[in-house]
Amino acid sequence: MSDSPSYHDLKRERDALLERIQQLEAELDNLRRQLSGIETEIQVAKASVVTLSLDEKVALFRSLFRGREDVFARRWQSRTSGKSGYQPVCVNEWNPDLCDKRKYKCAECPNRQFAPLTDTDIYRHLEGKSVDCRDVVGLYVIREDNTCHFLFADFDDKNCEHDYENDVVHECLSYNGSQSAETPLSFYPSVDKREQQIGDESGPNLCLDGVYALTVKIA
Repeated sequence: MSDSPSYHDLKRERDALLERIQQLEAELDNLRRQLSGIETEIQVAKASVVTLSLDEKVALFRSLFRGREDVFARRWQSRTSGKSGYQPVCVNEWNPDLCDKRKYKCAECPNRQFAPLTDTDIYRHLEGKSVDCRDVVGLYVIREDNTCHFLFADFDDKNCEHDYENDVVHECLSYNGSQSAETPLSFYPSVDKREQQIGDESGPNLCLDGVYALTVKIA
């Protein structure tokens, strides 16, 4: 007796294979549609990307981090002692006719003249080429009209073991309640998890590890 498959067995196998081919073609069509949608999203995303010039990038940065424009500080670091800090920039510093550091401290110098903040200072800050960070800018966030655009509050108790978090939230709510509706304030306790938020998100909301960042947009 022959072991060869019968005609009906072959036909059933053929029909099953044809059905499987149809299923695979349907899956392929579905994947093609999904891929087409993804490619469309990518094209839309690429089209929506805004390319800014260098001047526009600096202007954007300055619009987010606004402080005093008539004075700013720059980081200094002693190459001998390693000490560092921030000091207001003076246009007359190291001028041999006007700057006598042996006779006057900077705060007492009669020729002290604060330098205004310029786009070049911000560009150098962002460029960050100074090895000892002497190009880092420090802003005076309380402006001449006693308003501020952003604040940073740094607490030593980084784990909030002394309930600083609730104190800060309470003060923020109290402060925001005394301002107009156009004064949103945000509170973020960490980089990865924005666990608390007060008011509408607006302005530069920045956090560093262990630093509480408060965004107070008053003007």
